[in-house]
Amino acid sequence: MTIVPTRFPKILARCPWRWLRLSLLAMLALWLVPTLPAWAQATAGEASQGFLAQLQGQLVSALAWIDSLGAIAPIAFIVLYVVVTVAFVPASIVTLGAGVVFGVVQGSLYVLSARCWGQPPPF
Repeated sequence: MTIVPTRFPKILARCPWRWLRLSLLAMLALWLVPTLPAWAQATAGEASQGFLAQLQGQLVSALAWIDSLGAIAPIAFIVLYVVVTVAFVPASIVTLGAGVVFGVVQGSLYVLSARCWGQPPPF
């Protein structure tokens, strides 16, 4: 009794280039899976020193300005968040800034409200 099916050697003999191509693709995938995150992290580190660092600085200064507005600060924050959402800018700085400016609970409510207002305009 054989464990290997009888047609397996026939398939291997009929198209050996398929097995070679499959094994090469598997080796390439095994090489790329661990290296792609490292490349992405290195690229993000290089890119953050240019345009994204300037954008992050501008968002931080906008949050400082919102913090000084007083009673109309929530409205200004929601408008800023809608603009950031429509412009497809990563909103993580503004989201974290809401917690710093307004507190965790109140900032979370303002972020939730701003996200609801900011998602429909691009569509």
